[in-house]
Amino acid sequence: MNIKLIDITKIYNDGENKIEALKGINLDINEGDYIAFVGPSGSGKTTLLSIISGLIKPTRGDIYFDSKKLTKISDYYWSTIRRKYFGLIFQKKVIIPHLTLIENIILPFIFSEQKILKIDAIKRAEELLNEFDLYEKRNSKPSKLSGGELQKLTILRAFINNPKIIIADEPTGDLDINSSKKIVEIFKKFNKIKNLTIVMVTHNYELAKSAKTIYSIKEGRIDKILKG
Repeated sequence: MNIKLIDITKIYNDGENKIEALKGINLDINEGDYIAFVGPSGSGKTTLLSIISGLIKPTRGDIYFDSKKLTKISDYYWSTIRRKYFGLIFQKKVIIPHLTLIENIILPFIFSEQKILKIDAIKRAEELLNEFDLYEKRNSKPSKLSGGELQKLTILRAFINNPKIIIADEPTGDLDINSSKKIVEIFKKFNKIKNLTIVMVTHNYELAKSAKTIYSIKEGRIDKILKG
């Protein structure tokens, strides 16, 4: 799936003031791309990820998926596209406290259009838990997990539906150095072996360097290409 952004502008109203978060972004994201956005806080990086994944709509400009214009489609249709194609890793963690780690991971299957048996979902989750060094914690409740382990949970859940595109906002923000390196290797592996498209925002330069293309964003614009 290819994504094309044309002149994407996003303006927020803050009382009598208007905040222009994005200022005419043009971008092509092709299948198998691995893109990192870097830049200071408030530069528009998270807003851009939210528009790419359809969580918010641009004030002006158009977004295309495989040449199909999606700018003005309904929120419901956007949600079906996200369930089918996207895995989302955002800084706000949505975790169900009374479910175990593995139950939290397979939660997306409740809403997925994929017809998959629970036993198959658990098998897939266990394979991912092995990848992320969390298999021994699979039956633990969130209250028994560290902040880093909860961060890994949100990453695992993004992968569980075999998405075509991963959208990641600071995926290693709560992880130690060794865990961050592990995530870097997993991202590179899935991008190479599964041709998974990855679009992320990060302040972790080591993680950014693993991307094929690095864009610098400044004051709502793509300032320059640092790599690629």
